[in-house]
Amino acid sequence: MSNVVKFPSPPIRPNLANCRKALELCEGNPQHLLFVAFNGLQLVFNRAPTTGGDPEQATVDRLAIAFFALAELLGVPEVPEALL
Repeated sequence: MSNVVKFPSPPIRPNLANCRKALELCEGNPQHLLFVAFNGLQLVFNRAPTTGGDPEQATVDRLAIAFFALAELLGVPEVPEALL
């Protein structure tokens, strides 16, 4: 059995301000960044409910936060935002 996340139409862009705030809380700590990346993916995979707002936007933001956290761990924090 697989979980399929449907791509929204029109595409939803991540809220970059909120994504940056989430990463600032990590203060560059590799353990915190890895924790945030892992949990961001887990929340999407398990389709965790949101407490308010658009669930599709929350999914996109969670994926973006995980992507940005991994990029910071790899030492290329400016590249992911350029791809968006």
